[in-house]
Amino acid sequence: MNGMVNISCILCGSSKLQLLNKIVAHYQEKTYSLMKCSICGMIQIFPRPEKIYLDSFYDEYFDADPSFSAANQFKKMNTFDDVLSFIKALYPKSCTLLDLGCGNGASLEIAQKKYGLDVFGVDKGASACEVCAKKGIKTYCGELDDARFPDNNFDVVVTFHVIEHVLKPRQLLVEVNRILKKGGLFVVKTPNVDSKLARLTGPFWGFMNPPFHINYFTPRTLRIFLEDTGFSVENITTRFNPEYSFNFFIEFLFSLYRRIIQSEGAKRYGRNSLGRGFLDQLVKFPQRQILSIPTFIDNDYEIVGFARK
Repeated sequence: MNGMVNISCILCGSSKLQLLNKIVAHYQEKTYSLMKCSICGMIQIFPRPEKIYLDSFYDEYFDADPSFSAANQFKKMNTFDDVLSFIKALYPKSCTLLDLGCGNGASLEIAQKKYGLDVFGVDKGASACEVCAKKGIKTYCGELDDARFPDNNFDVVVTFHVIEHVLKPRQLLVEVNRILKKGGLFVVKTPNVDSKLARLTGPFWGFMNPPFHINYFTPRTLRIFLEDTGFSVENITTRFNPEYSFNFFIEFLFSLYRRIIQSEGAKRYGRNSLGRGFLDQLVKFPQRQILSIPTFIDNDYEIVGFARK
């Protein structure tokens, strides 16, 4: 399959989508097509996975690996604290805050205890919600739509690295808008498919892992999504995230290595000799300079959006 195909863009509804790449799934023996809309630029995978498969996938993947969940919650806490400081400045007395994809509630625990916020979480993982309940955090286990929160219910809704997983992101954003109070704040973070590292590594980019990630945003497409669903966008920016970036820089090095051993030169001179040569040169490279590279090439790693209802 190449050129244009007849599937719909999840952002603008256009059927003019172009194949960018074929991606082999990390966790199943299946190949997905990475498609880009020729009208709005939104990138998505095709075919879209079925909801029943995703539900079972998340249950098995997260519940069976508590160390993975703990590590990701630690990363989230480090970045969440900055956002909480900002929120507290906006609402010095208190506010109601909902975290979509709250995990084990570590971030909400900080919001509650350190900043005195009235917190609530939503997560699909049953074990994560059980941990939240033990911490005394009010949590709904399941989809946001099914929680049936009242209209105009929350001062702030945050969701970090969730929207790229969602089958129907437009539906999610409409629901967030409904449950936010008038003038309420929505903070969203997601990987930036237009980042330097994403463009350098292509199909080897760390977040290019369907069906785990099925939507790939740029600052422009995230802005369009927010505005189309009733939000007034205050700011959309990109940032460096040290908790993730060095890991993905290592993936970048390995992507170079894979490209070298798969190149025409490797066929001519031998994969082992070219691969060894690359690794030998990498080892000789000054450590300080290697450690400084992630900041340079990945300073636009993630998108952060601030919007109001």
